[in-house]
Amino acid sequence: MRRRIPNLPFFYLVYRTWSHWKAFSGSKYLEFLLANNLPTPKPSWELDEVYTAGLMYPNRLISRAAPRPTKAQAEEVARVVVEQTKDGTEDVMVLQRWNGKLIAEQFKLPDMEVEIERAVEQVEKGIKAKDTLIEEKLELEKATAEPGKTAKDSLPEEMIHPLEELNDKIHEQAGHIAEERQEAKKKM
Repeated sequence: MRRRIPNLPFFYLVYRTWSHWKAFSGSKYLEFLLANNLPTPKPSWELDEVYTAGLMYPNRLISRAAPRPTKAQAEEVARVVVEQTKDGTEDVMVLQRWNGKLIAEQFKLPDMEVEIERAVEQVEKGIKAKDTLIEEKLELEKATAEPGKTAKDSLPEEMIHPLEELNDKIHEQAGHIAEERQEAKKKM
């Protein structure tokens, strides 16, 4: 007498195929929406507020305890970001992993926290990979450069500065904005 064992690999593969088909269908639908300009972007003060708080304060606890940023502070932080990224041509992180929880709470979407954290991690890896690639190119060009010159001499200035420095400058200047606001409140 032979026992019948369920064909688990078959069911697993069927499930994976179905999952991939659903994701593919969703991406085709999104592509259709974008191709026909059906989603209309609308500004969201709530989202701007959370982004600004994330840049002004070093962690979630301080961000929650601090007063909400004003529109003037949000505009100042946005100006600093644009300035530091050379009018948006450089990549820089404007979200930290801990911002995911604040955004999820703000919009009452608890499952979004994990997705935002995953997206932040992917973008951080992409930025680091780009920095690493630039560094490797510099080393390769340095090894093959003309005598008396380095590859760094022929590169544009914006490629030499690591993007992490830009990110730190943005957070530092946003922190100064937060400190100025705290001082202004103490004077009142």
